[in-house]
Formats: sequence, C-alpha cells, structure tokens
Amino acid sequence: MFTKKQAVEIVEKLTELTQHNLLNWESVAPPLFMNSPDSRVDLVYTSQYSGTKIRIYLHHFKYNFDDERYIWDSQINFEFIDNIGNSIGMLPRTPNAYDLLHAVQFQNPQISGFYDSLFK
Repeated sequence: MFTKKQAVEIVEKLTELTQHNLLNWESVAPPLFMNSPDSRVDLVYTSQYSGTKIRIYLHHFKYNFDDERYIWDSQINFEFIDNIGNSIGMLPRTPNAYDLLHAVQFQNPQISGFYDSLFK
C-alpha cells in the first residue's frame, strides 16, 4: 500500500494540518470489537481528508511471554475506514504517529481551551 517513507510523510502532513486547524478530528467511543480482556482502546479519533475517512487510536494489548506472564504494551494504529467504520487499510507504523495523536488530542476543545482560560 504505502512505503514506510510515504507513511512518515503522510503522518507529518496530517500533523501539520491538524496543528493549523485545517483538519478537524472527532473523538468517539471505540467500536465494541476493539475491546476485550486482552485488548483495549479508550478513544478513537476520526476525520476525513479529500473524501477519505481516517481514524487514529492508541491500542493497548497484552503481550504474553507464556501462559502466566504478560505485560501491557501499546501502539498507535492509523487506519483508512469505510462509511460505516470498517477498516479498509492500515498505514505502516511510524515513529511520528505519536506526534499526530498528540496534535489530535490537543485539538479537543476541553484541552485546547484550558490554556486560553488559564492565561486570559
């Protein structure tokens, strides 16, 4: 689908658009299938760019060493979705995905408005 280099460039551009409020994101509860005893997603952020629907989320999951030992780990998933929210493709994982997720989270009016209310 996309090379790692292309994925980094895509995420970088989406981060820039988000930081300049040219791309707006909506936070929604994750679909039920995203949560199980071994997997958890707290919030899903969705947007649309040039007719393409996208979502990004932090996925927490159990990493099992054996039947009794495990740790919780996490990764950021960036997906292309259809009109009803089904994943139709995933962007390769990139180190700058955290920058995009933080920009998306900061765009939340409750968070971004905190700074304004604190210093006005």
